[in-house]
Amino acid sequence: MLKKRKHVMAFVWILLVAMVASGCSGGNGKASPSPSASQPSATASDSPSPSPEQPEESEEPVTIRLLVWGPELWTKTIPEKFKEKYPNLTLQVEKIDGGDNASVLEKLTALSAAGTPADLTWVPGIPGFMKDDLLLDLTPYMDSDPVLSAAQLSDPVKDALSWKGNLVALPRAVDAHVLFVNKDLLAKHGMDMPTKDWTWDDFREMAKKATDAKAGEFGLASGPFNFMTTPQVYAVSNGLAPNLNFMNADWTQSLITDPKVLQAVQWYGDLGWVDGSRPSEAQSGEAGLDANGWGSWLSGKIAFDVMGTWEGNARKQGAQFEWDVVPFPNGSNGSVGYNSISPIGILKGSKHANEAARFLSWLLSEDGQRVLMSDGNIPLTSDSKLWDEVAQTGSWEGKNIREAVQADGWMRTVVGEEKYIPWWGEETGALFKNGGDVSVFQKWGEEFNKAAPALRQEMGLE
Repeated sequence: MLKKRKHVMAFVWILLVAMVASGCSGGNGKASPSPSASQPSATASDSPSPSPEQPEESEEPVTIRLLVWGPELWTKTIPEKFKEKYPNLTLQVEKIDGGDNASVLEKLTALSAAGTPADLTWVPGIPGFMKDDLLLDLTPYMDSDPVLSAAQLSDPVKDALSWKGNLVALPRAVDAHVLFVNKDLLAKHGMDMPTKDWTWDDFREMAKKATDAKAGEFGLASGPFNFMTTPQVYAVSNGLAPNLNFMNADWTQSLITDPKVLQAVQWYGDLGWVDGSRPSEAQSGEAGLDANGWGSWLSGKIAFDVMGTWEGNARKQGAQFEWDVVPFPNGSNGSVGYNSISPIGILKGSKHANEAARFLSWLLSEDGQRVLMSDGNIPLTSDSKLWDEVAQTGSWEGKNIREAVQADGWMRTVVGEEKYIPWWGEETGALFKNGGDVSVFQKWGEEFNKAAPALRQEMGLE
């Protein structure tokens, strides 16, 4: 099976490179604004690409194909709203089930082979796409488009979406992980909603106090976002690592090999193994909770749960108790957040690059962002007006969302991350649910640190 997968992927890369080589024109025969496909330097090109002229409005019908693995918001609502703004442009969404690089690249290849190549795609990991230079440099559009040029994107967002100095994607979602709080369960155990100045010690004590295993109640959920996010945020807020994912300052090496950094993982493990605040697999079964942690917080039996802001609508509709969100606790260096960016980019093989850029412009406009916000998403930009709106209407009305989403703490794609800590693997989940030796994290970190330099060199990054 593995051998077959390798052969498939080899074929995928060959077809995609051919697609890129042939797709050298922009929309409607206009010259593409993309720079040369060859960018050997790790910095921006010395000769900047010319900015495209703002495309004139045209009545000519154009179909833009977008590959996603998303919900009805993206398969139905967004295409309809975009069509209202641009009647001559049709956003045709091609959906796949998997969201990994291999699945996306295979689908893109199939569309190209069928003569209906995609123009836009959700991007699982930028390094995997830029290994063969598959994404268009968006810098010229950012300079010329009135909406994109005014978009309030933070430097961490732009850095995370850049490759060798060129902006190759824009956010289609800013996925912040926040701490959901069951206020009713806290009150049952004599506690109030925590305030923004609470500490990790407060968090630990409150989780213990909210736990009554005999009643099937626990302070902490056992889902993967909890064991993925909490130790990373704990490490950064306590000065154990400068970046999330236990990465060093320039995101090239893992620091998890250091026993001082590893203590963040041990600390999180002990919340369940020592304190009993997080249910084991057996305890979840006894309490009628999903052993994987998904949805367990909605049962009303869990006090704290780490989940993404994309679950805002589902939680508002599903929670039969009073709840809110709160910032992560303070460590010795204060409180930090956990923010990741879901990228969307234009493929270099697109024959409708200008129209695809018009969609990105609409997506980052106030109208486009409001469509996203209607489904519980937070704004893509730091526009204070939109943040006021998201805190006053819809999923987050009356909730502490502005305070819970902290500006510090951004994730980014790491070259070689597929060889890094398997956060979603069975071994990791089983370890946190049932106990184990956290030194396995050091082993994974060592493997990554050995492999990453060669991978970076292969991609021309050093």
